[in-house]
Amino acid sequence: MNSHSCSSAIDERTWTLYKNAYFYSACASSKLQKGAIISLWNPCGQPKTRRENIRKARFWKGALQRSKLTFVDVVGGNAEMTYWEHSVFVNCNFAQAVLWSTRIQQLAFYYTDKSGLYLINTEYNNQSVLLSSSLADRLVPLPPKTTINLAFASE
Repeated sequence: MNSHSCSSAIDERTWTLYKNAYFYSACASSKLQKGAIISLWNPCGQPKTRRENIRKARFWKGALQRSKLTFVDVVGGNAEMTYWEHSVFVNCNFAQAVLWSTRIQQLAFYYTDKSGLYLINTEYNNQSVLLSSSLADRLVPLPPKTTINLAFASE
């Protein structure tokens, strides 16, 4: 799974969707202090089948494990989690976040540190926006009767 460039500026419609993302994690928010949230699904913003997304998620989680970076599974989606993508929170610095988002072929990623939660274009870091003073502001519980099983990604 070779990485390659996806695009330059992200169109306004897609950027707006990305700006309205929320996240779910079974992990305590105290463990999500500094690092990147990177989707493992739909490289270059192009929808893939569930099977393709599962295969890619499995591949990239293995690559992250071999890199010795620590990460946890998260879900990124709309506030109601009626649409979601399997993502990871990677404990890393900004340069590592750009590197991994590029490798995983994502148009953008979310980066959080003590100054806030940012949405950042992977290739053109000057297309970025502060979304919140804290990632905790964008963490949501799963709605009632909603189940998201990420176990398939490590089968």
